[in-house]
Amino acid sequence: HTTAMAISRRSTNKATKAAHKAKKPMGAVTLAQAGASIAATRKPKTARGARILKQKEPQLVEKVKRALMLFGGKSSQLLKDAMLGIATVKGKEDVVRLARRNDGVRPLEAGGEVLLEKLARQWECGLFTLATHSKKRPNNITVGRVYDGNLYDVLEMAVQRYEANGFAEKDASVPIPNVAPNSKPMMVFSGAGFERSARGKLAKNVLVDLFRGRIVDNVNLAGVDRVVLCFLGPDSGAAAGNNVSDDEPDEGVVYVRHCAVVLKKSGQNAPSMDGGRPIHLPYVHLVDVGPSFEFRLGRYRLPPPEVAKEACRRSLKPSDKAAERKASLKNTESDELEGRVGRMYAPRQDLSDLQAVSMKRMAARERRLARREREDEEEEEEEEEE
Repeated sequence: HTTAMAISRRSTNKATKAAHKAKKPMGAVTLAQAGASIAATRKPKTARGARILKQKEPQLVEKVKRALMLFGGKSSQLLKDAMLGIATVKGKEDVVRLARRNDGVRPLEAGGEVLLEKLARQWECGLFTLATHSKKRPNNITVGRVYDGNLYDVLEMAVQRYEANGFAEKDASVPIPNVAPNSKPMMVFSGAGFERSARGKLAKNVLVDLFRGRIVDNVNLAGVDRVVLCFLGPDSGAAAGNNVSDDEPDEGVVYVRHCAVVLKKSGQNAPSMDGGRPIHLPYVHLVDVGPSFEFRLGRYRLPPPEVAKEACRRSLKPSDKAAERKASLKNTESDELEGRVGRMYAPRQDLSDLQAVSMKRMAARERRLARREREDEEEEEEEEEE
């Protein structure tokens, strides 16, 4: 009897699991949960919660823009190595890498950005790189940005070549210069294609956001030890891939080189500003230390004009803030004795609706007061006579 009950329980559990799988597919549940979380508006219940939500809002100046790295349904070894190289150039501290595959993430298709926006909001990332591999678009990396929790712009780049240690031949006797992992790099862009077409401008903008590092107020030139060179030119190897649209001309290939800066003696001097000793000008030598990439530009999507205008607002300088504050203060004068003196204008007051005291009540009150005074005087006179 006990064995029969155990078998019936197992069969019931299997039937229940099969029914749940048939009713709720795994992908549909994930997308539904993502849509529900996005649609729900979070309202703070405490002052601390309000401050935390305010910090998560888009800021005029973001010191750190983290990058979310994830993989699609299929990938390749070249894509895995290229994603690791991008994380190395950007700085691994500012990168969030997800190892699980995400079949439902397709930023350039309708509804394919729902899960991506959820992950970007969850990990607080303003950038993302998606690695996908297919027969039509092999070794494809989709780079984009997220603004206010929504997809901002997208650009596809096909990886044609990648080398972790750089493409240049190195002499074994010469030591490779060391590069600080999280130092701020210098970026150099070369090629008219970056300013000629909308796709080239977007590629330049995205690469700057991806590799610029953290935003700082001051930079010590002596501490700049690496340079990211980006050149947009014709393809020297294979022909254009299938990921390039036929509507627009092919700009070519983006060659990205990660180089270390080596300062050598040049024998040249420059006069100093204060008239002191001359300044020794070094000879700057660049060494390709890698990682180095070659990307072919593919499909892209620009943000709406109104969203781009809101996202590209810039904070005012201190001088501009002072001028704006001075212009906003009207009818004010400065006095040596009283300091700042303002003139205030009050609107005309309507006395027709003013609630006044009735004249009859005022006369009755005056009669009562007069009667009390007479009674008090009579009492005083009687006391004096007694």
